[in-house]
Amino acid sequence: MADENKVINDSCDFCGCSAEIGTIITEGDDICEYELRGSAETVEKDSERYDSAARSVSDSVQIQHHDTRDGEELVRRVTLKFTCTAEKMIFQMRTGLV
Repeated sequence: MADENKVINDSCDFCGCSAEIGTIITEGDDICEYELRGSAETVEKDSERYDSAARSVSDSVQIQHHDTRDGEELVRRVTLKFTCTAEKMIFQMRTGLV
């Protein structure tokens, strides 16, 4: 019965914030979209790096690129479809695309 008076701290030790896990990981939130801009060489290099990072998280990730031009810049819109939200989050944390 002594456990009834036990205080449970559900906040982060680092920053003191708290959140319900359901507000962070939601079912069906498995698509990551981002845009790369710059010279064709720069966009290709960055795109390969991000595509490789996505594949390291999931062999089943579906990657789509849609390229357009904005003057001299190449604009690549990328859509990644992961098999679950956790994979998307891992990719975002590894690449800083949060």
